Amino acid sequence: MSSSSSAPSSVQPAVAVPPTAVTATSGGSRAGPTGPSSSGSGAAAGAAAAPAAAAPPPTATAVAVAVGSSKGKSSSGGGSAGSARAVAGRAGTNRVSNSCILRIQQEITQLIQEPVPFIYVEPDEEDITHIQALIIGPLETPYAGGMFHFDIRVPPEYPFKPPQVNLRTTDGGRVRFNPNLYATGRVCLSILGTWEGPAWSSAESLSSVLLSIQSLMCAKPYHNEPGFENVRDSAAVARYNEYISYETLRVAVVGMIDAPTCGDAFSDVMERHILLWFDMFHHSCIEAAGRLEHSTYADKFSTARGTYKYGEVAEKLLAARERILARLTSVRRPRPMFPTVSLAPGAVAASTTGGGAGSPAASPRTTPPPSSSPAAAQNGGAGGDSAAGNGAATPAAADPFATEVSADAVAYATERLVDEHRALSINPPAGVSASPRDPAFPFVWDATVSGPERSAWEGGLFSLEIYCAADHPARPPFVRFAPGSEMFHPNVTPDGMIPALSCVNARWNPATKLSAVLVALQQLLASPDATYAVNAEAAKLFATDRKAYERRARRIAQG
Repeated sequence: MSSSSSAPSSVQPAVAVPPTAVTATSGGSRAGPTGPSSSGSGAAAGAAAAPAAAAPPPTATAVAVAVGSSKGKSSSGGGSAGSARAVAGRAGTNRVSNSCILRIQQEITQLIQEPVPFIYVEPDEEDITHIQALIIGPLETPYAGGMFHFDIRVPPEYPFKPPQVNLRTTDGGRVRFNPNLYATGRVCLSILGTWEGPAWSSAESLSSVLLSIQSLMCAKPYHNEPGFENVRDSAAVARYNEYISYETLRVAVVGMIDAPTCGDAFSDVMERHILLWFDMFHHSCIEAAGRLEHSTYADKFSTARGTYKYGEVAEKLLAARERILARLTSVRRPRPMFPTVSLAPGAVAASTTGGGAGSPAASPRTTPPPSSSPAAAQNGGAGGDSAAGNGAATPAAADPFATEVSADAVAYATERLVDEHRALSINPPAGVSASPRDPAFPFVWDATVSGPERSAWEGGLFSLEIYCAADHPARPPFVRFAPGSEMFHPNVTPDGMIPALSCVNARWNPATKLSAVLVALQQLLASPDATYAVNAEAAKLFATDRKAYERRARRIAQG
């Protein structure tokens, strides 16, 4: 176990090597990252964060609205009112002081407005002292890309007493991910009072706690165990790393998608994370399978024993990717929780059958999963001849791609997208154009972005697709390059499809317009971001041979 709450500082490296941890020290306490507080592309972060960049809100209501951007969903309306009620209720029943509430509000606001890469927070809408956190395992460690869910309880005496932190990503108490991270969920850190060493002080914060936990996920966690700090057994270190890497992929990647411990919190972030880093995950599975498949493992610091089954993990990873892509690109008719209302002039009602002009299934570039059930037809899915025309009273089958949203939400989303298209048509940003594929159903857009001037991409014209959720803008849109596009960029997945835009993949703000997303993408082409280097080959070439990288980019841009 670590005997200190402090983590070593790190310097942000070149694009090819994303940071392994973002830490800072100041008089024994850590308040935030030492380097730039980037959450992705500077342009993307700016586009998404601009509406939230005002002074920190003084009330719980304002914090609740801002918090919505941490998982890509709006907490406005009932969520903000709930937080306000929770503040009053907690203060009266559990003696949570106003100063405690204010301190928590300020710290959460800072984590959202000045985000730390790969750390996300989500307070309970009914109790701001109960906070969910998601920490992504640092790259180039055995925890690379793992999604670790922590449950945080802030005591009424905060900040004079530390919060209680529990790791939930443990496969039901079967996996100990670190000498400091127990299978029981216990997190051993001196600042939390769970291990000896520098104690908690009121100068610490939620940010310093999360950064300390992130720093435990180091390149050689074997040495975190007391008495093993100076062990020079490289074979034992390698064996332990292999075990942690396997359980990270099995439990903290695939497991968090198939059976998330955090419910709907962070769902958008986790799904986009899988798509962006899929190549890294899949390559790790294939490489490790060649060495370890069906061999046995034994955790040095627990009773865990088992057999490596990378083939099964790879299959589940592929299935998860296909499932996520199918859901994000289907954009079928939502299943209203309440009676359907008129959406907008010319819009097709939510109960219309599939295959019509207003259905994305009518477009050859939209790929809803095949289905012939009445439920799919009702929700605008594929199979225009199913149930709609035969009059059969077949019981409706469950449609896993249907979205339960209110008719009012669909109406608002439709109106919002129609307004955005109108504004974009009147005053488009330079080098950007976009419009709905079907004016009667403005949830799927086709867009083009020209390569930025004075960059290697100048002269290029790039086609994109934008898929908006039925409850847009509560959830972030899904943006990808059109199928068949050729791209070679540090922040575009190796298949040339999905750009690592922080404003939609990690830090969505519901106030962000689609035009701002496209501008952010345009700027990302010219200025790659080191944090989200999802294409390792392009990132390495960009860092080591800029001229060769630019020659390749110019060739793509010139067609």
